[in-house]
Amino acid sequence: MHVHWPQSPVVASIAALTLLLAACAPAASPAPAPAAPVAPAAPVAVPTPTPAILRPVPIAPTPAPAAAPATPTPSSAARRGGVLVAYTADLGRTLDPAQESSAVNQPVFASAFNRLTRIDASRLPKERVLIGDLAESWEAKAGGTEWQFKLRDGVTWSDGKPFTSADVKATLDRIMKPTGGIQPNFTSVLKIITAVDVPDARTVIIKTSKPAPWLGEVLMQPPASIVPAHIVAADQKALENKPVGTGAFMFKDWRKGVSVEWTRNDNYWNKPYPYLDGVKWVEIKEASTQFAAFRTGRVHFTGFATRGLEVSEIRTLKKEMPDARISEYSSTSIWILWMNNKSGPFKDARVRQAVAKAVNQKEVIDIALEGAGFQSDFSGDISLAWALPKAEQDKIPAIRGPSDKDIAEAKALMKDAGYGNGLTVNWLVADRPVYVSRYAVLSDQLSKIGIKTTTKTAAYPSEYVPALREGKFDMSDSAAVAAMYDPSALLDPWMKGGLENRSGFEDAKIAELFDKQGSITDPVERKKLMDQAQLRLWELAPSVPISIAKYFLALRPEVQGWTHPGVLRDNYMLETIWFKQ
Repeated sequence: MHVHWPQSPVVASIAALTLLLAACAPAASPAPAPAAPVAPAAPVAVPTPTPAILRPVPIAPTPAPAAAPATPTPSSAARRGGVLVAYTADLGRTLDPAQESSAVNQPVFASAFNRLTRIDASRLPKERVLIGDLAESWEAKAGGTEWQFKLRDGVTWSDGKPFTSADVKATLDRIMKPTGGIQPNFTSVLKIITAVDVPDARTVIIKTSKPAPWLGEVLMQPPASIVPAHIVAADQKALENKPVGTGAFMFKDWRKGVSVEWTRNDNYWNKPYPYLDGVKWVEIKEASTQFAAFRTGRVHFTGFATRGLEVSEIRTLKKEMPDARISEYSSTSIWILWMNNKSGPFKDARVRQAVAKAVNQKEVIDIALEGAGFQSDFSGDISLAWALPKAEQDKIPAIRGPSDKDIAEAKALMKDAGYGNGLTVNWLVADRPVYVSRYAVLSDQLSKIGIKTTTKTAAYPSEYVPALREGKFDMSDSAAVAAMYDPSALLDPWMKGGLENRSGFEDAKIAELFDKQGSITDPVERKKLMDQAQLRLWELAPSVPISIAKYFLALRPEVQGWTHPGVLRDNYMLETIWFKQ
C-alpha cells in the first residue's frame, strides 16, 4: 500500500453542479494552545499466523512491539474551525451503528461514536496496531475465553450523561439478543459471547464459548460502536434518526437523501480534539458528479468505500490538482461471483464447477478494474498468510488462468448436468460502473462454456443489497466483507446462517473444519484446517472468488491532520483533521 503525492497545475473551475453542496470555509484564527491528548492504551498484540505476509498490504494485524506507540501530538499549526464536507453514494437507512451493515454508510456516523478498541491511526499505513478507545486496557484470561476491559474515566455522552460499563453491556446485549424490532449487523459475529459481566462502573468482563484471539479487532468495527444504555432501554429504535454518542462530533441534522450534519462535541474526552466545527456528509449518487464536486472544491474529501476513485480519475487528479493527497487502500472484502445454490441450475455442483473452471481473475482485474486489484482465494489476497500454498493455487484455473483443457472439462461438466446446449441465467447487477464492468468481463468468460445471461439492474445499496440478501438472482457479484483477517470471519460467508452467505450454501465437512479451527489457538494448526476448508470450497464451488479490490480516496490540499485509511474501517475517526488557511 502506498500514498501518492500528485504534483500538477490546478484545473479551472467546472460548471456549477445541480446538487448544491455548501462547504464552509476554514477559520483563519489559530487554535488555542492544545492540551496533551489522552494517551491511548498500550498496544495489544493480535496473534498472526506463522506464514509470512508477502505483500505489504496491512490486512493481517501486525504484532505490536513491547513499547507503547508514541502518543500523536497535535500540530502546532493546527487551527480550529471549518466544516469538512465529504460525499457518499448513499447516506443509508439508519444512523444506529448496530443496524447499518454497508461500508458505504458506516463512515457517515462513525465519528459520533467510539468503540472499545481502535486501530492506531498514527502508525498507518505501515503498521496496523490495535489500541484502546473507550477501553484503557484489556487482558485475556481463562485460556482466551474471558476478556477483561478497563474503561476510561470521565467520558460523557453527547447529552451529558456519564459513560459506564452498563453502556457496554447494553450495547453487546442488544446485538446478541435484539429486541424492539431492531436488526443488528453483528449478531452472528458475536454469537461466541456467552456473558457480559460488569462488576463495577469501569470494568467489563466478556466471556466466550471458545478462545477468541480476534475479539479485540471485532470490537473496533463501526457496528460494535458503544451506545447509551439510558437511551436504548427506553426505545431500541431511538438512535435510528437521532443518535447520541461519545465521539468527537454530535448529531445536528439529517435531510434524508441529501445530507447528514454533525457539530463539534466540546465535551469530547480526547482533548484537544476535534479541531473542526463540524462534518457534513452529502449524498451524491452519480460518479461524474462526485468527481466534479471534489475537483471544484464543493467537497473536501471523497469519502470511504462509496466506490473508490477510478484509475482514470486518479490520473486526472495527478495532472490537474497540485498537493491533493491520494491514498490507496485495501479491505477484507473479497469480491465473489455468487451462484444461487438453493434454486435453479446452480443447485447442481457440476454447473458450479464448470463456472469455476471458466473464470479468469487476472482478466477481470486487468480489464474491469484497470489493474486496481489483487487476486484472491476464499481467504482473500493470495499472497497473505491464510491463503492456500502456491502449489495449490497453481492448480486453480480461476487463479492461474483457464487453459483450453479447463474449458473443455467445463463444457463436459455442463453436458453431464444436462446443459450440453447451454443455458440462460439471470444476473443481478448493481447500478455502479465497476459492477457493470465486472459483469461484462465475467459474462464473456462464461459464454465460452455455453452460459448466457440476462440482467436485472438494481440501485446500490438500497435495492441491490436486499435483493442479494433475499436470493433474488441466479448469479451476481459483490463483496463478502469479513470483520477481520481471520478464518473465523473469512469462512463465515460459507457457513449456514453466515452474515454474508449469499449463495445459500451448506456443507457439513466445511462446517466441521470451521468449528475446529475456531477452538484452537495454534496458528500453524489453524492454517492446516483453513487449507482443507478452502480446498473443499474450490471442489464444491458454491461461488467463485474474483479479486480483492484496491480502493482510492482523495483529500483536497487544505485538509490537514488526517492519516492514511489503512484497511477499510480502520480510520473513520475524523477528530484530528484541521484546515490549512
